[in-house]
Amino acid sequence: MAKMDVTVFDEGLPTNVETKESHRLSIMCIIVVVVLYAPTVFIGQTTIRQYIMHNLMIQHNFTGPSHGKPCLQLNDTSQIQKQKDVQQDSAMLTMSIVLCEAIFGMIASLLIGPLTDRFGRKWGLFSSLFGSILRQGLNLIIIGLRLDMWLFVLSAAIDGIFGGLGAVALASVSYITDLVPSPKSRTFTIAIATGTSAMVSGVASLGNGYLIQNFGYFYSVAWLFCSVVMSELIIIFFLKESLKVRTQSWNLKQVLKPFTIYCRKDQSQKLLLYVFVLFITHGATVPRTNVLDLFLMDRPLCWEALNLGIFQTVNVITQWFIAMLAMRLLHRCCSDQIIVALGICSGIATDILMAFANNMALVYIAVGIGFLFPIVNPTIKSIMSHEVNENERGALFACVSCVEWGANIIFSTAFNTIYMETVATVHGTVFLFIASMILLAGFVLAYIIFSSRKTVQISKNTK
Repeated sequence: MAKMDVTVFDEGLPTNVETKESHRLSIMCIIVVVVLYAPTVFIGQTTIRQYIMHNLMIQHNFTGPSHGKPCLQLNDTSQIQKQKDVQQDSAMLTMSIVLCEAIFGMIASLLIGPLTDRFGRKWGLFSSLFGSILRQGLNLIIIGLRLDMWLFVLSAAIDGIFGGLGAVALASVSYITDLVPSPKSRTFTIAIATGTSAMVSGVASLGNGYLIQNFGYFYSVAWLFCSVVMSELIIIFFLKESLKVRTQSWNLKQVLKPFTIYCRKDQSQKLLLYVFVLFITHGATVPRTNVLDLFLMDRPLCWEALNLGIFQTVNVITQWFIAMLAMRLLHRCCSDQIIVALGICSGIATDILMAFANNMALVYIAVGIGFLFPIVNPTIKSIMSHEVNENERGALFACVSCVEWGANIIFSTAFNTIYMETVATVHGTVFLFIASMILLAGFVLAYIIFSSRKTVQISKNTK
């Protein structure tokens, strides 16, 4: 795998040997930063959700609370009702955390994106990771001193003010697009960065499950804090700036660029349609994990922390490994647009099956069917990056980040509301709703593909 990665980097890098080696090391460096940062997002969210549920079980006098065991098979009607109350209260607090982080993150990303076009990508990465350090530090204090759990909303707000996940994503993707000019190599490099960080997070999830079950939540958050501190140190001492052509001025026009860049006559429709597809597919990815954890911990599955850790590990590693291998093979005969279409079909199938999963086997089969869906977003971002100049990509991805934060707000609210309303009846309903969303994105993508082919055909006939 490592050998293939280097080959991919070489395909898109300059021919000068010294410059090529420098760019390759820079790409490796940004991947390491993203890999160290990713667990603080994905594992950190899961850990906090489990901690919230564990403490709510105690507050509701639910029978048998213990680390990582949110669901017990019960015959007592009163205990079953308390279990439902725990699920609903947990969903409410989780939704509040996501909303607060997303609102502040949207505003911060719109400012940080254009600033990275002026002052460089390294500045944006440093700022957003500093906010993550503050968040994990406050989470440590909340858990260590057993403070009110609503303070998690404050820590999420602090992370959002500094840009959070959205700013890290826009800066790191812009960094890669600066260094890798070749379209297919750029797409695959972005996928490698995203997939590697996801797979490492998956492996870490397994260890995190053991850590919570045997030592508690404090040590879980402690190692996440150390991980994000390490990534910040790498940025400070080792990461080189990638942006060569910078915006020369900073004014109101630059501040508004995340919006005005989508208003150009020659490309506005295509970019806006891609942003809409990203809005849907991101909503079906990140906010979905909030209700998926609740779904797996609720009856009839009743998974514990260790089961969740194993699931996340198997899910992420197998999906991303197969997805990146499939992308490499598909690039020999398919365009990036067709790969996105296949990924969307994969996502629809996995959510339909997940809606009816009532045992472990069906859950894993559903995950296996969705192996291509994770590469949809990285591929779309790579396609969009070729539509603008180098010193406009920060603004481009600032709007993308804002849209993703918006998707977090809208779909986290929608998914948690649907889940809370249907948890006592058919609690898989939310996944049918998600599948219908992805289907809509598929129709929009089909329009983009056919309209693009029509434009190409008209151009050929004109010549």
